[in-house]
Amino acid sequence: IDAYRSFVGKVMFVATKVCPKLGAAIRALSAHMQNPGVQHWCAMNRLIDFMKQMELKEIIYMEPESFQTISLADTDYGNCRETRRSVGCSLITVGGCLVDWWMAKHHTISDSSCEAEYKELAKCAKGVKYVQSILTELNLVVLPGLIGEDNQGAIFLAENKQVNERTKHIDIRYHFIRDEVKKGNVIIEYMETKWMLADMMTKGLPSPRHTMLSKAIGIFSVSLEGKC
Repeated sequence: IDAYRSFVGKVMFVATKVCPKLGAAIRALSAHMQNPGVQHWCAMNRLIDFMKQMELKEIIYMEPESFQTISLADTDYGNCRETRRSVGCSLITVGGCLVDWWMAKHHTISDSSCEAEYKELAKCAKGVKYVQSILTELNLVVLPGLIGEDNQGAIFLAENKQVNERTKHIDIRYHFIRDEVKKGNVIIEYMETKWMLADMMTKGLPSPRHTMLSKAIGIFSVSLEGKC
């Protein structure tokens, strides 16, 4: 068990600091830290093989055309089979350059995919607020920030203060996104699921799509030639 925990901890550091493409795999492994079974050891070995075979990757940062925050929020509804809680992921960029990302299981169960996506939108808006505050201190902030979302119902909830029997139970803290939209700090635009880059961190994907999304967020193969 100690060896399993040690490996998960090391890969989690890599996934959260420099390689978001490992996010979905390490989240699945970390859910069984207390009592890993044979299937979890097999999955861990597959991940080790993947990391060995993977070419050297780096996140390439290019000069942004503007300092507007462009972010993506996505959720895999009811992902956990044991708790039925959803897994949310957000990517935050400045002018297209990736600066922050996270993936975590939600603390509460959502009644619908719309509710789960709305919760992640609120978390993403808080992250955007933090990045915008840093840019404000540097006199570089460009408002409003843009958040891409692939659930039309969640977008409607964020832009309208309507309350009905299917939404009145949502905790008040998640309505932070409504206030940010009203102030004009962020705008939310619909994005088709096939272009949702955050999909890479919420669920397992076929190799071609996983590779395509990795390149889209700036993770490319690099050569060691000329490097010390």
